[in-house]
Amino acid sequence: MVDVDGIRERLDASTWAGVGLLGLLVFFVGVGLPYLPGGKSLPDHTWLPIVVAIVGGIFTALGLGFAYDLREGNRTPKRPSEPPVGSGPVDSAPSFEIYRPSDAPEPDSGSR
Repeated sequence: MVDVDGIRERLDASTWAGVGLLGLLVFFVGVGLPYLPGGKSLPDHTWLPIVVAIVGGIFTALGLGFAYDLREGNRTPKRPSEPPVGSGPVDSAPSFEIYRPSDAPEPDSGSR
């Protein structure tokens, strides 16, 4: 299959954003091609705007998606932050009680 992470890492986020904006421009040219002067004189003028718009949309989605992923990766930490010292799981949610069998008192064997 295709190594998407390898393709994404080849360029930085601003270059991928440029690819996305260029794809957006190609998409708008494809949509507006029938309305441009001389658009009807192109060979295969019936399906050419559709193909150009699809290719532009693909480049827009990939470019802006990869740019967003790379920028998001720079903003979020790689590992979760450490909890503050002295805080336990009950401090973050005081309405919950945590049961630990090792802390429970032993049953009295003489009462049977």
